Amino acid sequence: RYGSDHPPLPEQLMPMRHLALLLALALPAPAQAIGLGVDVGAGAWLLEGLQADVHLRVEHEFFDMLKVGVRPGLAYLHYEPTPRLAIPLDAFVKLKLAILYVEALGGMYWIPSHVDPVRAHVAGGLGVQIWKFSIGIEVGYLQPSINILGRVGFTFF
Repeated sequence: RYGSDHPPLPEQLMPMRHLALLLALALPAPAQAIGLGVDVGAGAWLLEGLQADVHLRVEHEFFDMLKVGVRPGLAYLHYEPTPRLAIPLDAFVKLKLAILYVEALGGMYWIPSHVDPVRAHVAGGLGVQIWKFSIGIEVGYLQPSINILGRVGFTFF
């Protein structure tokens, strides 16, 4: 029953409109905006030895040129006296301009069998991406020294 004590029906629905707007903004992006790929890299960890790694890359695309994501992986660090396995975990921002890309990433390496198991990692990358394939170079700092890697990648979707 509606009388002068009750507001008109559209005003009663105002909180519902706000809730619908909040839900629309909070829901995940469409599936095509989420990318999944794999990267393989090899190079030198200066002052330490050789390094090879493989990363799973999960990224969210903003517009057509900006991607933000995470990159967990597995790395083989070949240095004396004992080669070791490590688990890297990086977050990254990637800017793509035509076929060129520039990326910045940072995170950590966990080397379970080492005296200092957690190592800081920051790096920058530059390369070419054509269709689903990419090739580039990554230069960074993996505590306690610089690392330089060549990197090849493939994006599944």
